[in-house]
Amino acid sequence: MPVDNGPGTGSAVPDQPTPDEPPLPPPTTRPDPAYAADALEGELSVERLFSTVEVSDDLLDVRSAFCADPRFAEITARYIADLRAAGVTRIRCSETHGAQVFERAL
Repeated sequence: MPVDNGPGTGSAVPDQPTPDEPPLPPPTTRPDPAYAADALEGELSVERLFSTVEVSDDLLDVRSAFCADPRFAEITARYIADLRAAGVTRIRCSETHGAQVFERAL
């Protein structure tokens, strides 16, 4: 005796977008790099390593009189994973008067 599995079983065609509808873009799960930059700037301030931190495309641009301070490097290292996840690939640190101290990959 045949078993009734309900309406439409076995004969349904999966929904596919019609040719004139563009496919949906993949969801963006990349975090906003501004959050990591703001957190870094805040932690540097707490440690009295006052800096201005901005993100431009894939560059973290830092202005500080403390670019060469070992504590600056230590604190910045804590944010590398978050910055990379947000698409930031390079860091540039310049003195407050404009002279570039370093630029390197994260």
